[in-house]
Amino acid sequence: MTDSIKLTIDTILNLKSGRVIESKNLLADSDEEKLFVLRTKIETGIQTGSLEYVCIYCKQPVKLIGRRLLGHRAKTLYFSHLYNSDDCIIKTTSRLTTEQIRCIKYNGEKESKLHENLKLKIAHFLMQDSSVDNVVIEKIYKDKRISDQWKKPDVMARFEHKTIAFELQLSTTFLSVIVSRSIFYQAHGVFLIWIFPHFSLNSDIQKFTQKDVYYNNSFNVYVFDHDCESRSETKGKLILKCFYKEFSIIGEEIKSDWLFDYISLDKLTFVKISSKVFYKNADEQKKGLKKELERRKQNIIEKRFEDRIEKAVNYIRMYYRYDTDPIPDPEFMPLNFLKTEREIEELNKRISFDKNNAHMLEKLILNGQKNRFLRFLSKQDIIRIDLSNSLVDGKTPISRLLYKEDIHGFRYIISQFFELGYTVRKADEETIQYLYDKNYANVTENEKDAINKWAYLYILCKLKTNRNMEIALGIESVLNAILSLKHNMIIHSGYENMRSVVMLVLDKYKEYGTIFLRALKYFGEYDRQLLLDKNGKFKKKIEAIDQMQENNSFPNQAIIFKLFPELDDQQLRDFI
Repeated sequence: MTDSIKLTIDTILNLKSGRVIESKNLLADSDEEKLFVLRTKIETGIQTGSLEYVCIYCKQPVKLIGRRLLGHRAKTLYFSHLYNSDDCIIKTTSRLTTEQIRCIKYNGEKESKLHENLKLKIAHFLMQDSSVDNVVIEKIYKDKRISDQWKKPDVMARFEHKTIAFELQLSTTFLSVIVSRSIFYQAHGVFLIWIFPHFSLNSDIQKFTQKDVYYNNSFNVYVFDHDCESRSETKGKLILKCFYKEFSIIGEEIKSDWLFDYISLDKLTFVKISSKVFYKNADEQKKGLKKELERRKQNIIEKRFEDRIEKAVNYIRMYYRYDTDPIPDPEFMPLNFLKTEREIEELNKRISFDKNNAHMLEKLILNGQKNRFLRFLSKQDIIRIDLSNSLVDGKTPISRLLYKEDIHGFRYIISQFFELGYTVRKADEETIQYLYDKNYANVTENEKDAINKWAYLYILCKLKTNRNMEIALGIESVLNAILSLKHNMIIHSGYENMRSVVMLVLDKYKEYGTIFLRALKYFGEYDRQLLLDKNGKFKKKIEAIDQMQENNSFPNQAIIFKLFPELDDQQLRDFI
């Protein structure tokens, strides 16, 4: 629909849904079928008193009508007030009322010779048909209960116990006429057939009246022309030309073509509930094709889904087999192409590292196999791994490996468990606390080894994500130094006293000087270090830290405060 015309009503309101609709957008975005179905819906609501669409400015009912623009063959739809509606700030009026225009046009058609001839010919051929009786021309059909409700169809007849009203339409009938007669005849169990003298297959040339009819009658249009007259004469009964749409799926779209057949009344289907008459039920055909198209599209989606999952599973299998990166695929490296929750759920269902196959990962860790593969898994957020039931010789990994492995072997194996999402259990917490309590003296080599294991576990247990663990282990010396201050013991291997630990951080990790100084003061080591500072080196390093970090910032604050929340006290920082 072109938007070159200025819309009479720019905004309408749906009273049932409360939705505000911009006329320009509605008319531009909707396809023709929907708009003509909407036209009928609006007019039906007006005539039955069940209003739905109104002008947003005055809340009065609106109509969806069409007008031909200068230089254009096609008509353009736009919204307008009903005639004789109350004043509205955007209302425009014409010299002739809607009723006057309707009467002049519709009555003019009925008075024409063409209309009279066609009416008589249709009645004539109906009378020749032995299956048809009670043929009458322009006889008033009244509602017996309500005397002022009546219609005068062009031709009315009985066919196989069904009453049929035949209405001729030569040029243009207002939609209100079509809807009014449809409502009336349906209410009285009368079937209505609109007959046109001709029909163009060019959508731009087709009359609005024809579209109002066929869009709401399963895309069937009935024509009585000279060809039909000749065939009716030969057959001895009324023969109509029925144009109908044949729908088909072309590629991924539903396309349609106009076809036609010569038909008699016995070829028609009469639907009693709706009083509709059709030769070909194109509506049902279209609905069926829509379902078929949706099924095809869904099959394509499912095929693509299956291909993506299989590609991901194969990628993981190849990584496991060769314990190294498969050949890079720019489109699918490594598993980032899986985005939806359904894809992620299906992948985890296939690999089952959170259920059946978790024991396989445990064996790889304990046997020191497929280290690159395990590292790859630890970095994949979408892969779910559940090692919560991991046991080594009937014990949790921490409990079993604590005394079986040396510090280096212990660190390596335990870190792999944690990287793959191992969760500390109550038995582990008790083991870790016992490890600390038993070796607090930290004098013998065995005690120092145990305390180093305890410190390592302390860091891993506090940090929940692989990314945090990687960062923490990168600054393990700083963290162990703070742990040494907090527990008043030497955790650093190779250092005999706290002085050496303190000077290590101040010399090699100056960027952490601010937080380390705070730890020195909070854990009561600052004053003791001043007493031991005979040559003034400690004091100079502290002064240098103050000059370098006037804003008190330092790297990885979130991780350090997670491990040592007591150092994140705002009052403490202000005091220090």
